[in-house]
Amino acid sequence: MDEEYKLKNALNNINKRTQYKGCLWDDENCSEKIIKAHSIQNNRILSKLADKGEVIYFENSPSEYGFYKLKRTGRKIATVFSGFCGYHDREIFKPIELKDYSFGDKEQEYIFAYRALAKELHAKLSAKNASEKMIEEMDNPKLFKDLFISPQTPNYEEKIKYLKELYNLYMHGIDMALYEMTIFHERMKKDIVDKNFESLITKSIVIPGISISVSSMPYIEYDLKNNILNDVENFEKPLKPLFINLFPHDSNTIVLLSYFKEDSPLYEDFVNSIIQKPQILQKPILSNIILIYVENFVISPTLWDSYSKRKKEKLEAILNKTLINKELNLLVPRVNLFE
Repeated sequence: MDEEYKLKNALNNINKRTQYKGCLWDDENCSEKIIKAHSIQNNRILSKLADKGEVIYFENSPSEYGFYKLKRTGRKIATVFSGFCGYHDREIFKPIELKDYSFGDKEQEYIFAYRALAKELHAKLSAKNASEKMIEEMDNPKLFKDLFISPQTPNYEEKIKYLKELYNLYMHGIDMALYEMTIFHERMKKDIVDKNFESLITKSIVIPGISISVSSMPYIEYDLKNNILNDVENFEKPLKPLFINLFPHDSNTIVLLSYFKEDSPLYEDFVNSIIQKPQILQKPILSNIILIYVENFVISPTLWDSYSKRKKEKLEAILNKTLINKELNLLVPRVNLFE
C-alpha cells in the first residue's frame, strides 16, 4: 500500500469521524434530534431518477482513479447530510417538498438555492473539523502512525512539518470561506423568515429527458469567453456564488441558475450566454460546469448504464483531477453527462 493511498484512506477515515452534526438554523424551535436530511429531495427528485431504489452517487473513498468513485447508492442515503433538526428540515423546505416546482415561483426558487447553500456550508464546517483533527493527530505519533506515517518513516519530521504547513494554509482558506458563507446564510435565513424573495434572480433551462440532479453553490471562475468572474486567489475580493439546481420535472430536467440581484453585473451575461445557446451546446457546457465545480450530484442508473466503460472511467478520472487541478475552460469537450 503506497503512501498516497494511505494518506487518502486516512483522510477518508477522519472525514467520516468529523462530520458536522447540528442544525444550521439553530433557534428556539429546534427539535432535539439532528437528522440525516437530503440535500436533493428523496421523494420528489431521487425517486424519479432511481432504479430499484438506487441512484448513481459518489463513494468518497480511495479508488483506482483517485478519491471519488461513482456507484449505485440507495436513494435513502444518497446526498444526506446532518445539517438540520427534524423540525427545521420539515418546515423550511415545505414549499418544495409538498408541491412540484412551478416556473417563476420565487419562493420555491429561493428555497432550492438555500438548500444548496446549506449543503455547502455543512461541507465546509465538516472540512474544518476534519482539518483540525488531522493537525491534532499529527502531534501524537501513537495516533498518527495508524494513519499512514510513523516516526520510522524516512524524513518523518520533514513530512510532518510540510503537512502541518499545508493544513494550516488549507484551514485559512476554510475559515475565509466559512466567513463568507455564514454571511450568505444569515441573509437567506432572514429573507426566508420575512418572505422576501426578490433579492434572488433565477433563470431556467429545460432539457428533455430525466437524467441528472444537482444541488450546489459554486463560485464560477471564468465565463464562456474566459473572462474572470471570481478570482479565487484574490483574498481581498469577496466571491460571488451561483446557485445551481437540476431536477426532473414531468419528462424533462429543469436547470435553475440563481444569483443575488447585486451580482447581476457578474452573472447576468454569463447565464444568458448559456440560455441563448442551442441545446446541442447547452448540454456540454452544463456538463462541464458540473464536472468542474460540483460534487453534490446524482445520475440516473438508466443513463449511467448507457455509458460505455471507457466513458465511466474517463468521467471518474476527470472528477478526481478537478480536486487537484481544475481545467476551467467551459467550452473544452470533456464528457457529456446528459447523453
